[in-house]
Amino acid sequence: MLSRRGHPALAAAISDTVGPVTYPRVMTQPDWTNHPLVVRLLSVHALLRRDIRTVRALAADLASGHRSGRSVMAVVDALAVADPAFTLRTRCLQMCEFLHSHHGLEDEIFPQLAAAEPTLGPVVDRLVAEHQQVSVMLARIRGLLGSAPTALDAVSLALTQLADHVHVHLDYEEAHIGPALARLT
Repeated sequence: MLSRRGHPALAAAISDTVGPVTYPRVMTQPDWTNHPLVVRLLSVHALLRRDIRTVRALAADLASGHRSGRSVMAVVDALAVADPAFTLRTRCLQMCEFLHSHHGLEDEIFPQLAAAEPTLGPVVDRLVAEHQQVSVMLARIRGLLGSAPTALDAVSLALTQLADHVHVHLDYEEAHIGPALARLT
């Protein structure tokens, strides 16, 4: 068993509640534990160990009647809070996926809307082009979030650029598509 003492990156990556960590016999040298990708891997694994242990205990408590559903949900909701960077990465990736899916759905619906109201053709063309621009921005954000270590300044700048672009896009879409949707439904 490799001790976490003397390995600050490893100690920071794994909370004391995780318990001892054993490594395969082949990996007897601790030098690899300071690599940023390994630190991230160990950090995520520590969170998984903690969360699995917690969820297993919660399920047993709920099944035995020792906890209410509300108290179980409060603990589950708090699980990710322990690592803000991990939570930010997860929530940001969820937002990116939601935005991408939303635009995919609109890209299917807008041509039908333009067919029903031909004056919307140029509006739909602009919105679809902007969706493609947003896709490029989302890919950049996903790439930044996947880097090790995460470049938080670059992520913040990329999110600011995305937000600025998306706010203008949404305002335009609402002003031009909203009235047409109201007329057609």
